[in-house]
Amino acid sequence: MEWTNKVKKYVNNPIPPTKNVQKKTEKPDSGFHDWSEGRPAAGEKGVIPRICPKPVSELGRKMQREEREYILEKIQKTTPESSTTWGTLNDACLKEGEEMMLKSYGAYKAASLRVIAKADYHNNVFMTPHMFFLAERGQSSENKTPATPIFTHVNKKCILHNVRIKLELCDSIGDGYLTESDLERFVEEMMPHLRTVRNIETFMESHYTSFYKCHAVRKFFFFLDPMRSGRILINTLMKSNVLLEFMKLYVLDRTAPEPGLEGDVPEDLMDNWFTFQIMYRVYQHYVELDANWDGMLSVEEMSSYNNSSFSPMFITRIFELYPTLNYEDEIDFKKYLDFVLATEHTSSEPALRYIWKALDIGDYGFLARAHVFLFAKELSQKLSESNLMAVTPEEITHEIFDMVNPSSPDRINYTDLLNCGQMNIVLSILIDHRAFFNYDNRENILAANSMASRQETEEEESQHGDGSF
Repeated sequence: MEWTNKVKKYVNNPIPPTKNVQKKTEKPDSGFHDWSEGRPAAGEKGVIPRICPKPVSELGRKMQREEREYILEKIQKTTPESSTTWGTLNDACLKEGEEMMLKSYGAYKAASLRVIAKADYHNNVFMTPHMFFLAERGQSSENKTPATPIFTHVNKKCILHNVRIKLELCDSIGDGYLTESDLERFVEEMMPHLRTVRNIETFMESHYTSFYKCHAVRKFFFFLDPMRSGRILINTLMKSNVLLEFMKLYVLDRTAPEPGLEGDVPEDLMDNWFTFQIMYRVYQHYVELDANWDGMLSVEEMSSYNNSSFSPMFITRIFELYPTLNYEDEIDFKKYLDFVLATEHTSSEPALRYIWKALDIGDYGFLARAHVFLFAKELSQKLSESNLMAVTPEEITHEIFDMVNPSSPDRINYTDLLNCGQMNIVLSILIDHRAFFNYDNRENILAANSMASRQETEEEESQHGDGSF
């Protein structure tokens, strides 16, 4: 038959498809090539296209790094100094009582131009027209502008500008990220300007410097590196509250007198993680827990943390999930700092992410009633052993579910715990039996505290009254 002959002819001599048909029917190329046959030409089929930059030699990387450092240091030198800015503003002000007042925008603009000339800066981004018009006006009829708030704002912008340059200089690779060693270098360079820290080498042994750097860097990475990638984006660091807390210790004058490290901490720094006093307290607790003095903490040693108030199951889970590399059932000082940060900042999402993994036994992605009952059983047992109160595991489990009010009645999801509004309380009472006791007796504790404060006030008033006669 004629049609069978045509089919045989087509099979033996297939007609090459057109370009349009080839694009639709041709199987995509895998991109792999047998390099044992020799490297193909650039246009040959099967060559993987070059999507990454050409590898740079060690000498090329060194030249790029030096060029970047040269540019950043040049920008840093042109940043206006606080003394220059204040002197220029002071010359353009009129003194009214104890305050220095800018008469008009013209005086402010003239001062801004002089700051540019003295600092050799190409554009004064520190003293902008927008800043002047946002400043509060004086109460006089002439509507003059106080110079002190403007100077304070300009000074803070200059400090943050210099901090950004320091962070860029500490970036060893130049990709906009900081590794742990990069951030330790930044902390070391900032230490001479930090209150309560700059006299470490004067009053304490030299090894405390390395422990302080580790102490400071762990908070940056705990809160700003949620994926545990080992690096932090500089833009994320600049916008974080952690850097704001760190910069509260910053002072420009490195020679200003400061009391010894054992002196009282200023009230605005009482709860600041980056003060030396808090670092020393955390380090001393770590040393006290290390019973065998090997520099590491085991599960048994860690169980004594906070007077053995934490659940043994929770401690065991932490050692299973966050062990120190190359060590079995032991953690070092860095992992200990992560534990301290998580248990002291239970209202933050990084702490929830850290504790959630320990609570989610079996990695189901939710907490069933059986999960909560396991921790509630240990809480009930430790409360009974401590003679604090008697409560059944069922009551604790029911209380937890009532506080969270999950979308599903038999399980608690991550988002349920994050959005319940009582995340910090739930996390604390699940892992700490003393926290549960304080929560259950919160009304009595508040009444006792208010009574104690009232008695102190009455004693102070009576002493003041006795002295006046």
